[in-house]
Amino acid sequence: MRPSHLLLASLLVASTAALPARQAPQPTPVFRGGTTLVQVDVIARDHKGRFVADLRPEDFEVLDGGVPQDVSVVYRVIGPGDAAASSGAGQLPPVEPPPPQQVQRILVIYFDQAHIQPGGFHRIQKAAVAFLENDFRQGDVGGIVDASKMVNNRLTSSRDELVAAVQGLRAAPEGSDLAIELRTWPRFVDVLEALKVTRNEPGFNPGPYVLDDVVARACRDQPDDCRGSSRMAETQVQTKATQLVNQARLTGQQTLNTVAAISNGLARLPGRKTLILLSDGFFTEDAWADLRDVVGRAARASVRIYSIDTRGLGRSGDLVSSAYPSQPEMAVVGFAEANADGPNSLAVDTGGYVVRNENDFGKALDEIDRDTSSYYIVGFHSSKPPDGKFHALKVRVKRNGVTVRARKGYVAYADADVARSGGPLTPQPGEAGSPAPPPAPVSPVTPLAGAAPPG
Repeated sequence: MRPSHLLLASLLVASTAALPARQAPQPTPVFRGGTTLVQVDVIARDHKGRFVADLRPEDFEVLDGGVPQDVSVVYRVIGPGDAAASSGAGQLPPVEPPPPQQVQRILVIYFDQAHIQPGGFHRIQKAAVAFLENDFRQGDVGGIVDASKMVNNRLTSSRDELVAAVQGLRAAPEGSDLAIELRTWPRFVDVLEALKVTRNEPGFNPGPYVLDDVVARACRDQPDDCRGSSRMAETQVQTKATQLVNQARLTGQQTLNTVAAISNGLARLPGRKTLILLSDGFFTEDAWADLRDVVGRAARASVRIYSIDTRGLGRSGDLVSSAYPSQPEMAVVGFAEANADGPNSLAVDTGGYVVRNENDFGKALDEIDRDTSSYYIVGFHSSKPPDGKFHALKVRVKRNGVTVRARKGYVAYADADVARSGGPLTPQPGEAGSPAPPPAPVSPVTPLAGAAPPG
């Protein structure tokens, strides 16, 4: 069984029973009479970054494939600290928000160990512990994924269990295998440089190809291996470039498979789910179709992804800061950012965001806590056929000074496709060995005036 399948099995092993009726789950898209109820969670903020809590159905505009849709469902969820509307004088008062303890969040923190260096790992581990101790609230449900395995094989509402799970994680002694290979002779700036070698792309210093750039660096590092001829070094560079690209593709695919497995496992839990991806970044070149598929799975499961670049601002270990960068024109941070494309797409396309160039991981997690606590649920009936394809989605607010963030699309699955994700997942109790109580109600909200309830 592949690691991603093991993770999915651990997510689903908790129970195959139906979720308790009192949860009043938000409906999974169901095809009735040629239409699909599509729901998307939307975060609205004013120019000061405050949550705007008094929007009404007529304020929203939804475009499905560029075509305006009739908004039929608008719900609002308010978390602690965002109970008051940011409306100005003369505007309608906000609908009374639900009590904060009734707003349940489902949070999964994924440590992408194949792509985290030890320094970044220890900093983000410490920040994750503080986040759980300070921001994991009563009624929340969480899980910790280490590499491709969910710690303790379950989700839990126990803060202590989650804290212990994070504290028990261990970083690889020298970081990821790929990072080690990049630093050994013949050295490469990053996997993108290796890819350019395999594609025989033009170089800069000395050129004319990137292959010549890397060979020149290898000969400066170990002159004895190039005496008389650089042919041996050239062969070594070509062979290693191919190996690096293949290895990066493999580990990048494993990360995508893990995100897909998490999304599949969470699909049967009602309401909005949050996945916090902790990673230096991973290679997605030539894997854009797989990336789009993972984004579609996350969208169907109502999983919003937030990504934190665990390198922070400290990148002294990168070859771009070495004495002999192969391409001076590209010897800047941006040259090493190809691996950021995967986390960027996963986050932005699912309605989350990316935190980069930030050493204060605690601050980043606090912002994610705030972002996952207050939002709107906006729904419309789509006539798109259940073709299994990704459909572009855009949400706008007509009120001046308000910006919104939402996922970029959805996948129109047929009922049979929905059923393939497996049985429902029941969060486990806080104490090991005790009977599992029903989970707290998931995101109970108050329908706004003028919007029909889901059904």
